[in-house]
Amino acid sequence: MKEIGYYNGKIGPLDEMTVPMNDRVCYFGDGVYDVAMTHCRRPYLLDRHIDRLYRSAALVRIGMPV
Repeated sequence: MKEIGYYNGKIGPLDEMTVPMNDRVCYFGDGVYDVAMTHCRRPYLLDRHIDRLYRSAALVRIGMPV
């Protein structure tokens, strides 16, 4: 399985992903994380994952721009 990542609107190989030092996580040490299972490249129960991501972000007072 190819290891890919998503950061700031870009998808690419994990080896090429970088987080700028002025990113929120570097200053505050907070963040949220959620994983969606896929089958044949289709996310399973994606709406539930997105809802959980927004709830988690709200709990730690991280504004979601989208």
